[in-house]
This record gives sequence, C-alpha cells and structure tokens, in this order.
Amino acid sequence: MCSNEIKKERLSNFLVAQIEEIYKYKWILGEQMNYDPLCTYSMDDICIMWVLNNAKTFRLEWIECHGSGYFEGDPDVGINNPN
Repeated sequence: MCSNEIKKERLSNFLVAQIEEIYKYKWILGEQMNYDPLCTYSMDDICIMWVLNNAKTFRLEWIECHGSGYFEGDPDVGINNPN
C-alpha cells in the first residue's frame, strides 16, 4: 500500500469512528430525553452539538490511542493542530 493509500485509510478510520460516536451521542441524548431526539432536532443539529461538545476530546483521545504520528505529514487532514 502506498503512502497516500495509507493516509486515506487512516483518515477513513478516523471519520468512521467519529460517525459511530455521533450515533452513540444521539442514542444517549434520546435516553436522557426519553424519546427520539430526531423529534426535536435534525441529524445535522445533533452532529453540530456533538462537534461543539465532543469533537476536540475525541480527536485528542484518538491521537493518544493511535499515536501522534497517525496523521503526520498530511496537512489536509487538519489534525496536527488540535486547536
């Protein structure tokens, strides 16, 4: 596998993991509300709420678990600067 394919696979793994976490967030939100949050919020709203409340922590934990060089050398990913 060439370097670009590895970077794409790593980014894909990261994005899939984020999507899974967003669905978990939606489920937990539903448990707290005692009904489906899609009755009140759109999926876009739920995604935005997750990004605002959880994305930074998720990214930092991902890097801690997978190593700081996971996205190294790929400026298009935007992960090298966690701020």
